[in-house]
Amino acid sequence: MSDRDPGPAGAGPYSDARSLQKPAWRGVRSVPLKLLRALRGKGALHWPGGEIRVTYELDIFARGATHTVSGRVQGDLSALAGRDAGARPGGASLRLRDGREIEIEFASLGRGAAEFDARHPSDAAALLAAGADAPT
Repeated sequence: MSDRDPGPAGAGPYSDARSLQKPAWRGVRSVPLKLLRALRGKGALHWPGGEIRVTYELDIFARGATHTVSGRVQGDLSALAGRDAGARPGGASLRLRDGREIEIEFASLGRGAAEFDARHPSDAAALLAAGADAPT
């Protein structure tokens, strides 16, 4: 038998009945991810050791009834990024230009930018409220 010869029928890695079925992910109807609101502005990043002025981009998404908030901040984050590898600060929050504040968890952290997710999905409802992120 050569590399090109598939061999007898029923032999090989795809010969069992499970391999002939559709993969599970193909059979599930996916719910699309929908951008509900995008907020941009200048604010402040707080953590138990300090505060940094930042520019933020914040996106609020929905997938069915589930809401998520994620975003990116830019600024001089060297005070945070200079910590030991893997020692991301806990208790961080982002104060938006309208004064609202959300608790965040860092997904990535560099000296000039960081990506984050909101710690509480319920923050999405507050951010979607009328007037959120209005200029002051």
